[in-house]
Amino acid sequence: MKLLVPTHGTVGLRVSADDVVPHVGTMTRDILDFVGTSYKFAVKPTIPPGVAPFMVQNYIFQSGELVSGDSKLPIIQLAIIPNGDMVTATTTEIADKIMDDFMERLDATFGFRFATAEKRRVYQSNVVVEFDVLVDEKISAFKKIEQILNGASIRSAPFEIKRLAFGYGDIQQIQSISSIEEIENSDFVIERRSAEPYSRNRYFCSAPVKTSRLIALLQDIERALG
Repeated sequence: MKLLVPTHGTVGLRVSADDVVPHVGTMTRDILDFVGTSYKFAVKPTIPPGVAPFMVQNYIFQSGELVSGDSKLPIIQLAIIPNGDMVTATTTEIADKIMDDFMERLDATFGFRFATAEKRRVYQSNVVVEFDVLVDEKISAFKKIEQILNGASIRSAPFEIKRLAFGYGDIQQIQSISSIEEIENSDFVIERRSAEPYSRNRYFCSAPVKTSRLIALLQDIERALG
């Protein structure tokens, strides 16, 4: 298996606002301005005129960066949500670093209490790989289904397996995860990379784990198929 690129990884921090909000209270607009400026976000949330800050459920920042020494870590998205926070970057390992910096800044600047609060992190990772083995040929039952469909002359284009998904409950939309619950319940997905010919054996893979763990699991799966 060859890893081509990690597309994005999200870390969700589940924490109670009661445990982290400063005892003296907060000015939501000050926090939004601070976060937007600190990470140079191109897209920043605003509070509509006449709307109380507590009535806005999610504050979404997009296209920013964390400057650390001589390096810059791109931030795809940072979300402040009712039951925690979410950071999306290229990998979950990078997202973890950004989340750590985010909490430290809020603690130091506004008196938040992330450092002492009980909290839990959840992950969702997405990568593009090329398998060395042909997935559909290694699972005989799937190959038989393809043969039945192609033998039925339903259409001129052949039927080939496009997607494998493992999970429980309702199907989650990979590209539109917007809550910690959706991260926790996301499926393990292996699907053909869109706009790529099947001959390249290229797959988009997604799972509710750290990026490094997802890569290791895909290697395990390929060894099992081989």
